Amino acid sequence: MSKLFYFHKQKRKLMIAMTIILIGSSYLCYSTKDDSFFNNQEKSTIQSNTEYDADIDGKKLVSVHFLDIGKADSILIKIDDKAVLIDSGTSQKAKVIIEYLKRQDVTKFEYAIATHCDKDHVGGMSDILKEFPTDVLLMSSRGKNTKPYIAMMNTATKLKVTQLIPKVRTIFYVEGVKFTVLAPGDKAMAAGTANESSIVLMMQYGKKKFLFMGDAMEVSEKEMLAGGYDLQADVIKVGHHGDTRSSGEKFLDAVDPAVAVITCDEGDGTSLPEKETLEVISKQRILLYRTDKDGTIVMTTNGVDIKIEKSNRG
Repeated sequence: MSKLFYFHKQKRKLMIAMTIILIGSSYLCYSTKDDSFFNNQEKSTIQSNTEYDADIDGKKLVSVHFLDIGKADSILIKIDDKAVLIDSGTSQKAKVIIEYLKRQDVTKFEYAIATHCDKDHVGGMSDILKEFPTDVLLMSSRGKNTKPYIAMMNTATKLKVTQLIPKVRTIFYVEGVKFTVLAPGDKAMAAGTANESSIVLMMQYGKKKFLFMGDAMEVSEKEMLAGGYDLQADVIKVGHHGDTRSSGEKFLDAVDPAVAVITCDEGDGTSLPEKETLEVISKQRILLYRTDKDGTIVMTTNGVDIKIEKSNRG
């Protein structure tokens, strides 16, 4: 794999400087009465970076793998010997994903997240759950009657995987890495589309932050902007494969990322990623990676720096 080392990049007024914190082992609070999470008011508030100041040694590594599986999402997060999966691509790519996960020494998942019901995000989840023991499956509530969603739920039920629909502002940790659910909110759910119902996650380790957008688009983005969240992130996984209805200029201004990733396949007959989206990203001087050009993209952070590796597919 070719390598790019990305350290303290100055982007406009933003100087990226980072610190690691070790918060503890993975845990999650949830209610068994209504299959939803609960957090007290203090934990429900998104915390600022200043609360993460701690002595660090820079030795602990977290890796984020954006898999090259066409216009589809599957993202592996490795945290020491723990693993989290965000989406599972199409059913046709399940075998490819499973083989990749095994090469990364994944044996089980603390959490598997199905951001929404589209087949290019949850199509492979049933097969993956069969292959890897999973503690908790987080999923959006829309689309329960779709074929891939039903297959996923049936498998999770059979294997006794805990199935939960997270509330906005839910916070959970895996080995000191913080995950915060930012969407879907009420307006996004009311939009009535699978894409707008996407679970949006912010991951923070030290001062490094990754924003995973699923297929969330303009309604969800506007709702997050209005919600008063700290949306700043160093890396954004662009919503809906570079659709113009996602990655609005105001939203990207708030996120102020140094790096963007688009999961796409330029030759698949769709218009994604769209020219207008690419122009907005370029205008804001965001370093762009695309799975259709860069192959599988792996970002590794110690909470201080990020190292980016790409397989150079094209």
